[in-house]
Amino acid sequence: MEFALASTPEGTFALGALPALRSCWFVSEARADSVLHVTPASFSGATGLTSLRFDRLAQLQLAPRCFSSLSSLEVLRLYNCGLVAVSAAVLSGLSSLRRLDIYRNPGLQLSP
Repeated sequence: MEFALASTPEGTFALGALPALRSCWFVSEARADSVLHVTPASFSGATGLTSLRFDRLAQLQLAPRCFSSLSSLEVLRLYNCGLVAVSAAVLSGLSSLRRLDIYRNPGLQLSP
């Protein structure tokens, strides 16, 4: 199933009530100046996700605890998303996480 994701002018989004969704892949050929903000509300309705991938986004910004509702998430891939910082707070609540792939993000800084 494919669907279009609408975001606000600020670049935030929310998937809505999709508790049966198990896998989700965000891929974009967006403009170089576009920004996607992931907040705790972004996935609050998709609590069944086990695999989540962001791929080829111009700039992905992850708020603290943005994945906190995803306690079933096992795989998180952040590929070529223009990430410059990821803190431990971003990953808090991911008690089932078994695989974390963060690659092709030049200049990425990991912080406590």
